[in-house]
Amino acid sequence: MTGTKRARSAHMTPQAVRCADASDHPFVAPATRQLRPPPKLFRAAPARARQLRNGHSGRVESRVGSVDHLVVGCADLDAGVRWIAERLSATPVFGGVHDGRGTRNALLGLGQQYLEVLAVDPDQPETRFPLRELLKDLIEPRVVTVAIAKRNLDKPVPMSRVRSDGVLLEWSVEFTSTPVFFIDWKDSPQPTSLPDGGRITSLSISTPDPGALAGVNGVEVHEGPWHIEASINGTPLI
Repeated sequence: MTGTKRARSAHMTPQAVRCADASDHPFVAPATRQLRPPPKLFRAAPARARQLRNGHSGRVESRVGSVDHLVVGCADLDAGVRWIAERLSATPVFGGVHDGRGTRNALLGLGQQYLEVLAVDPDQPETRFPLRELLKDLIEPRVVTVAIAKRNLDKPVPMSRVRSDGVLLEWSVEFTSTPVFFIDWKDSPQPTSLPDGGRITSLSISTPDPGALAGVNGVEVHEGPWHIEASINGTPLI
């Protein structure tokens, strides 16, 4: 069975997203705070240190995974879209609704990667999903995490979404002890035909679990409290 197929259920709306339970995942980091320079750069090996500085020019290859997409969180989707448009001169387009999770998103292409603006869905006011509770307090949008593309997940959580053209997309994610998560698109296509917002030119992450990002190209990894910074075409997303 392939990951791209026509939806069969009349009850699945064009923007509906289904996902298995992952209610304990700390997806969004605490409120932004100023950190001193992280004390230790994680180095798996000399070759790994070179990989961390290579950025995202050209095709990204890794024995573990590669950056799939950045996630910008905010309380209001329209505010998040404007925030990105002001910085990148490109406007994310509506992606869909995470049914039962209380969130919705908009997407912007970044070459082989993309950017997701993730916000509260006002049409699901009764949802008490932890991620929604965290997003509703983010008045000012900010980068909250990154998704890493990876095959053969150890603890896959199945997810799906019906596109506006009726095609059902199916994929899996795997959560970690930090906001970082892994994604396996299986046979489904990664979001395409998106407005072009540029390319990731820098991505720096401070994390208490640097080993989770070992082997991932284009990421400068530090050991320390969770903090993420990213630039698109040299423009910091701050």
